[in-house]
Amino acid sequence: MEVTPALKQFALERTNVPKPYLRLQAGKWRGVIGNKGDPTYFSGTFNSKAAAEAALKKAYTERVKAFNIAREGFLAPQEILQLLEKKGIKVGASSLKNTLEKAGFEVKPGQIGGFSLFKTPTEEQINKLKENLYKDPKSDLYKSEVPKRNKLVEKYIRQGISRTDIINKLRQESPIGVTGTTIDEIVKQKNLKIISGREADGSKVVQNIKTQLTGLDKELKDVIRAGDYTFNGLINRARKILKLPNTVNGSANAAYRVGQLIEAYRGDTQYINKTNPFLARQSVKFTQGLPKTEGFGGLKAALRRKTLETSVTGQLGEPKTFFQNVRKSLQRFLPGGINVDEVKNIASSGRYGSGPYSIFIQGIKEGVNETKGKTVDRLVGDAEFKLQNLDPIEKAYVDPKTGKVETRSDIINNYNNKAKIYEQQFNKNLKPGELPVRVPFLSEAKPGTAIKNKEAYKDFKDLFDDIHTKYGYSFEVPEDLKTIYNARNYLRSGEGQIRLQRFIKSGAGRVFAVPLAMYGTYLGAKQVGPLLTGTAAEAGEMVPQTQQIKFDEYNTATYPSNPLVREELDKIPEEPEEIAPGFTTVAAAAGVAGAKEIKKAYSAARELGRGRLRSAVGLTGGLGAFAGTLGTPLFTAAMDVPYAIDRLRQGESPSEILQDPTMYLGAAFMEPLSKASGVIQSAEKLSTAQKARRFFDLSTVAKEARPGALSKVLRLGMSPRAIAGVSRFFGLPGLLISGGLTAYDLYNTYQESKKSQGIDE
Repeated sequence: MEVTPALKQFALERTNVPKPYLRLQAGKWRGVIGNKGDPTYFSGTFNSKAAAEAALKKAYTERVKAFNIAREGFLAPQEILQLLEKKGIKVGASSLKNTLEKAGFEVKPGQIGGFSLFKTPTEEQINKLKENLYKDPKSDLYKSEVPKRNKLVEKYIRQGISRTDIINKLRQESPIGVTGTTIDEIVKQKNLKIISGREADGSKVVQNIKTQLTGLDKELKDVIRAGDYTFNGLINRARKILKLPNTVNGSANAAYRVGQLIEAYRGDTQYINKTNPFLARQSVKFTQGLPKTEGFGGLKAALRRKTLETSVTGQLGEPKTFFQNVRKSLQRFLPGGINVDEVKNIASSGRYGSGPYSIFIQGIKEGVNETKGKTVDRLVGDAEFKLQNLDPIEKAYVDPKTGKVETRSDIINNYNNKAKIYEQQFNKNLKPGELPVRVPFLSEAKPGTAIKNKEAYKDFKDLFDDIHTKYGYSFEVPEDLKTIYNARNYLRSGEGQIRLQRFIKSGAGRVFAVPLAMYGTYLGAKQVGPLLTGTAAEAGEMVPQTQQIKFDEYNTATYPSNPLVREELDKIPEEPEEIAPGFTTVAAAAGVAGAKEIKKAYSAARELGRGRLRSAVGLTGGLGAFAGTLGTPLFTAAMDVPYAIDRLRQGESPSEILQDPTMYLGAAFMEPLSKASGVIQSAEKLSTAQKARRFFDLSTVAKEARPGALSKVLRLGMSPRAIAGVSRFFGLPGLLISGGLTAYDLYNTYQESKKSQGIDE
């Protein structure tokens, strides 16, 4: 039978060739296939039934063959379902088209009201279909694997294998894998006991920790023995030894491992047997001000918290111990059993750059605080990690292990649903008039809408808005979260103490809630002095003291509400102040030194017919001369040298400092700014193109400098051409090279963050 265009069209519109039928009519046997007018139509009359059956069979075979050729390898829905069933795959007819398209099957859509055709699949397409169905818990293929998977999980639990290793094993042995939640469900159903990765001695997690601690002991014990280190210096060393990225997470994880090493020196043999009383004593310098705890988290968690807390204070432009001082100040007005808690925890804010949301705190019971730290605080960290690592193509977070896809809305809703459960648990016995314990809730709304405390939002608007602009989320802040200024005065007032005691006696979970609003606008406008001793006016000029509070959010024995702990707080010595002079001091000195040139520039601008304001603040007027004085060698050295020394004291290596582009800014602009100040001049007037061509020619700078003692002091005795040489051959190249290295490091950090968030805890 010939394959005609009419037959091809017919094959696309029909699922198959119509079945033949045979009947006896007027003493003759008549065989028919299809309807008259169809390309596959056949009709014949025969004297015997046998002859009719033989002719019908031959005609039907020819038509089926031609029909399939006309389809060009495409199968009807029923045919593709039969083919898949033979391979052990069951797919619902209603979702057939979408399911097969996702697996890469070639689909030829039918006409409206018709059916689609499916190209005979390749083995690769069949395997992709199976892979997709194994990820769908609703599919029959997935369900068929569940009993086998669960038996494997039970078997490994009974063998004492850790949760992490079970997950890794099932990833290889079961097409549907297993999650920690499923393992927990099986443990509960079978009344079994699961051990953690740290309890299973043969697990990869434990072996990794042992290897890392052994390496740290080898490299750091002599440094600790000599006592010649700083906190940041030791963390930086550990981070490099462990080959962790130079990020907040890298430093926090390094601090955690150093804490485990010190615990080993103190007698903890969980991972390595390195008990050493002398090294334990020598490590006191590193752990000064931190709790010696046996509770949840312990020393290592306190060290990690300190590192992350430093990140948050850095985001907010505050001293390193800002939060510690705030807790101490407020805790003095709270009785035992009530703790200061950041509604949005410090650890998550430090890791993910969301520091401004940790300015909100509340006073809650110790037990609630500990439970919140183990549950909500961890959940919010997981959610922020996902929200900040959305796949740019999928516009969603794709789990690198399971392939599970979560949109921004999914992540926020999943977290909020879990957080809501804990919030209800914390407030289940709340009485009328009592304050509810707050937990952070995520939102896709802009901060101006999500944050109901408009005063706090207004003062930190740039910080809040920047997080939303970058990652598309914010945190809801209820209106009842007030400022620290109001809270401190409220807590020490008679009314505040009466209400506080009433809440405590009633068993309320929360007794107050405030934000740490001790930032720029508040310092100027509200004079937030109550955080420190002295009057409000004095406090406006002071910086919070740098005392370290002995506090571990996971151990109630270390809370400042404990009278013994509070007594020790007052004995802790202050950290030395930074030696770098303030910018205000340097600017004031520059103003005095450049007064003559500033006045001269102002007068020259006035002579050119410019207005007073433009002559004063224009770049060719007084402001330009002032900026030029700031860029002379004297003031460049006054700012850069102490800054570099201070960074060395903080534990940074010379190579790290030299890779910072900001270290080259002063040198790069020394020549043009010195010219603006008038202490040196160009030898001739050149166009921009000429300056570029003669960049390496120092003869373009006048040989003689402006005469006078002040000029010599501002130049630090350097000749004009020496100043030009520093700018051209050191400052500008250094700025370009270090800028390139910084960009490369940022790119590597971004790539690293997509793969991992540091070492496994």
